[in-house]
Amino acid sequence: MGSLRLLVGLAAALAVASFGVINMEPVAIAYYKGVLRLPLFYVVLAAFAAGFLLAWLGGFFDRIRFRYDARTLRREIRNMEAEMARVREQSGRLLAASNAPPGEPSSSALPPPAREAPRPAHEEGKDGPPA
Repeated sequence: MGSLRLLVGLAAALAVASFGVINMEPVAIAYYKGVLRLPLFYVVLAAFAAGFLLAWLGGFFDRIRFRYDARTLRREIRNMEAEMARVREQSGRLLAASNAPPGEPSSSALPPPAREAPRPAHEEGKDGPPA
C-alpha cells in the first residue's frame, strides 16, 4: 500500500510540475485593496495548498477525537478486566466452598442454598386448566 501511495504521489507531482511549466503567464487577482499579478501556477498552487491545509486540519481534529475515544475504551477494558478477575476469584472461592465435604467447615460462611417452595397443582381463583 505504501508503494502505491508513493507512485500516485509521484504522478501527481509530475502533473503539477508540468502544469506549472506550461502556465507561467501572469494573471490578475483582484481583491478589495487592489490587483495583484502572479503567475497562474502560483495561484493554483496557493489554492491547492489552502485546500490541503483545511482538509488536514479537519483530519487532525478527527484524529484527536479518535485517540481520546481509544484511550477511554482502553481504560474501560482495564476496569472490566479487573472486575472480571475479581469475579473469577470470588466464584472460585464459592465453588470451592460448595464442593467441600459435608463434615468439613468451609472457608467462607455461606448460607445454605434456598429451596424453592412447591407450586400448587392448580392456582385458586383462575378458571381453566392448571398452568
